[in-house]
Formats: sequence, structure tokens, C-alpha cells
Amino acid sequence: THFKTVQDTIQGTKDKLNKIVADMKRERNPNASATETAVKTLIDNTLDKIIEGAKIASDAIGDASDPIGNVAAQNAGAVGTKVDELVSGIKTILDVVLGKEGNAEAGTDKKSDGLTARTAQAANGEAGKLFAANADTAENAKKSASDASKAVGAVTGADILKAMIENDGGAVKLAKGNDGNAGAAPKDAAVGRLL
Repeated sequence: THFKTVQDTIQGTKDKLNKIVADMKRERNPNASATETAVKTLIDNTLDKIIEGAKIASDAIGDASDPIGNVAAQNAGAVGTKVDELVSGIKTILDVVLGKEGNAEAGTDKKSDGLTARTAQAANGEAGKLFAANADTAENAKKSASDASKAVGAVTGADILKAMIENDGGAVKLAKGNDGNAGAAPKDAAVGRLL
């Protein structure tokens, strides 16, 4: 999986940095102590957390290659398994990368018409319906796609990522089920996270 690649790549970077410090010490480089401190801080505060998160996410995915709830095939919505573990791993990585950037509650709960609020159960023509096993008619599927487009355009990438890692938020609920039910009317960031 991609997360295993991230884990291996960051582990390789960590190992190379530790080797540089060891070589500097062996050669009695006067900057070895300061370099060691800087490398230790980087490893403890960033690299180890990314490695840990990537491992958790990779373990949650295993060798699966299909998207969660593959919406490309009709009636292919599937209940997400190990979603909590996957979210936990990704959250560990994104907490390092994003810091305080992004807002999981960004956007509105309004559909693409700008007037009507989305429902918790993803009514026909709502973006959440894209994640349900039965996406309804072709006309409603177009409305769902329009609503999804509105949701993604209304928020930033950081907002979407924050919604993705929000504990038990609408995005997680949509990923866990195959009925399009977010538990509450999802805001744009939660919908955008799944697209």
C-alpha cells in the first residue's frame, strides 16, 4: 500500500540521518552535538509520528486495493472495515503535517442549490448518496454529483483532511456504512473528504 511505502521511505530517511550523526561523531566533527540534537528533535517530533501513523494505516488496509465503498460500480457500496484504525493512522500523520491548519466544520450543510439543507440520511440528489449502495436514478445521480462538486469547491484541502480525521465525524460515518447516513447533515468538508 501507499502507507507502507511512506513508512519505509521515512524509516530510510531516519536511518540515514542517524548514520550522518554517527559518522560526524566518529570523525569528531565539532558540529556533531548540535546536529545530533536537531536530528533527534526531527525524529521524535516528526519522523517517528509519521512512521507510526503510516504503519497503523497500512495494517488497517492490509493488502486491499479497492477503494472503500467503491462508487464506480453500481450497488457496490460496502461497509468500511477497520475505518477507525485507518483514520487513526492518517490522523497521526496529518497532525504532524497540518498542525492547526484546516477546519473539519468548514462549509455549509446546504446542497448545490444553495437553499436546501442536506439530510443526515443522504436523500436522493445529495452528495452522500454517492456512497450508498443504491445511488437512485440517473437524474438524481447527476444532482448528487453536482452537490459533491459544490462541497469540494467550498472548502480547502486542509479542511477536507481535517474532516477525514475527525473522531466519529460525518466523513467517518459515511465511510463506515453503505447507506449514505452521516448521522447528521454533513457539511461540505465532510462530504469533500470522501470524494
